[in-house]
Amino acid sequence: MPKSTPSSLSSRTAASTNKNAFSVLMSSRPTSTTPTSSTAPRPARTTFADALLPYITTPSSFPPSVVLHHSTDFVWIRDKYAKSFIHTLLLPRDPARNTQHPLELLSRDVEFLEKVRVEAAKLRGVVARELERRFGGNGKQGGRNWVDEVLVGVHAHPSLRHLHVHVLSRDLSGEALRKASHYNSFTTGFFVRLEEFPLSGEELEKRGGGWRKEELRCWRCGRGFGRSFVKLKAHLGVEFEAWKAAPMEEGEEEGEGEEGEEDGREGGAGEVGETG
Repeated sequence: MPKSTPSSLSSRTAASTNKNAFSVLMSSRPTSTTPTSSTAPRPARTTFADALLPYITTPSSFPPSVVLHHSTDFVWIRDKYAKSFIHTLLLPRDPARNTQHPLELLSRDVEFLEKVRVEAAKLRGVVARELERRFGGNGKQGGRNWVDEVLVGVHAHPSLRHLHVHVLSRDLSGEALRKASHYNSFTTGFFVRLEEFPLSGEELEKRGGGWRKEELRCWRCGRGFGRSFVKLKAHLGVEFEAWKAAPMEEGEEEGEGEEGEEDGREGGAGEVGETG
């Protein structure tokens, strides 16, 4: 594992924190996350919508394999229901902001948007470094920029109350990707990338509509699968192996491929991911 830390971190403390997060990012999950007697008790979670609240208020009560890093302003956690090989969440802690709608807040509060961008870049770098450690040592990855393989953004209409930014590898091969809605929530306009902010008033009104009904289409090769999630899921397994080995070939265009059949409706409309 490389000893250096992302260049954006200037202080020794920050560098140490990121090194620790990097070292546990892919560690096995603990069988129990019950706080020890030396940690603060976690607040009771009353509804599913508040599932992220304990991580925000008492991050130190969780093991480092769950909470990767926390500071006064942000918490980094590993998504419990990972939709990709690596799926993390960036949680702002400011109670005056973190229950506001993400599209409106990140479009209106430019100062806060910049803080989120800086922090997200740090976490994105950690995820990219782990991808490089896992897949970049086979002699075929010379010069590959793994940062480009990490998506950063929010859902247009989150299912959880507290603001969270998804920072995940782009493969969408996670075990918790079980529905068409899970997949389309990251491959359609429902997923708003951080670099798209701030949105205009017109974009705020239109963003995220109709995404559940959009055709399932491979993010890498562009092949369409109609509404057949079963077929798409099998195809994604093949693409995952190809993606690990090499980036898209020069001149290879995304968005082209066979059209899928309008069958196999397993995984149709449903709830967005558990941490949507």
